[in-house]
Amino acid sequence: MSHAVETVSSQAGTSPEMQSWAIVMIDIVGYSTLTEEGQYQAINNLNEVVKNTEVIKNSNPQETILLPTGDGMVVGFLALPGRALELASQIHLAYGQHRSKLKIGIHSGIAVKTTDINGNRNIAGSAVNLAERTLSCCRGGHILVAQDPGGQLKNTMKWGDALCGPYTFQVKHDMPLVAYNFVQNEIGNPAEDFNNLVSLSNLAHSHTPETAFSKIQRIMPMLLAEMKQDISGDQTELIREFVVMPRRNDIFNSTKKYYGDERGDVISVSAQEPFAYFGDDHENLQSKIDLLEQYSLVAKITSGHPPMYRMSEQLLNWLMATELNT
Repeated sequence: MSHAVETVSSQAGTSPEMQSWAIVMIDIVGYSTLTEEGQYQAINNLNEVVKNTEVIKNSNPQETILLPTGDGMVVGFLALPGRALELASQIHLAYGQHRSKLKIGIHSGIAVKTTDINGNRNIAGSAVNLAERTLSCCRGGHILVAQDPGGQLKNTMKWGDALCGPYTFQVKHDMPLVAYNFVQNEIGNPAEDFNNLVSLSNLAHSHTPETAFSKIQRIMPMLLAEMKQDISGDQTELIREFVVMPRRNDIFNSTKKYYGDERGDVISVSAQEPFAYFGDDHENLQSKIDLLEQYSLVAKITSGHPPMYRMSEQLLNWLMATELNT
């Protein structure tokens, strides 16, 4: 049982700092089929384009990481998901009609800055892993934006109309991944010939409640069982909110009773402590939460670290009425 969250004591100096990063994963299409000279030219061209974009030239070097991947590049922006879309847009504009030579996947989530064996800056964490899985669903010219940050950016005037979807994909370990296709004038690829796409007839909006619950029970039985145990307690039956954290030793300020969204507005939540679910306990936890959100069984009420969600009454009623076997 997760119990309501309690403040975890800091272990400064013993664990890396977990931060929210927007990750842009870029691949060169058909790189392995190029000659050695062709590979050199393709990588050199990508490097020149990226470093000369306005978003990179105007970024704080301490809050930006650029890494080669052999057949492309990874770019990380500290807590700036809109900047990730700016970069993807400027890269496509620079490539023009040749933008189909690139695939771009974007995800925003938790990662840590590290140092590689040569002493160079690096970045690692779930945000990087999920950006790579988002990229795996692209074909040439696509810019796919995962649910986080796509779900938030979809509600902005600047990006909302250009984010098509959401679409559901099945990626590594048969986990669902929700993403938007970014298309704006000469940017992106409007074709829906993605890799790993779940057929439209299987998307969440066409599921009956019975088949939706059957699917999530198959995919995340342990998480659902923990949720049911949490809401069944005498002291916790009125709690609806929960936070999602990568590890149990992450720090959460449990003294707060109000949390701000990314616009600075204040959102009131329960006066009681929220539940907490940890990546240590549930593999691919964020993907599972994304699927629950797609089915409208949970709703994100704050972003940041950690994100906070609220369970729907439909999910609560189903949990209480269902015998869950793990």
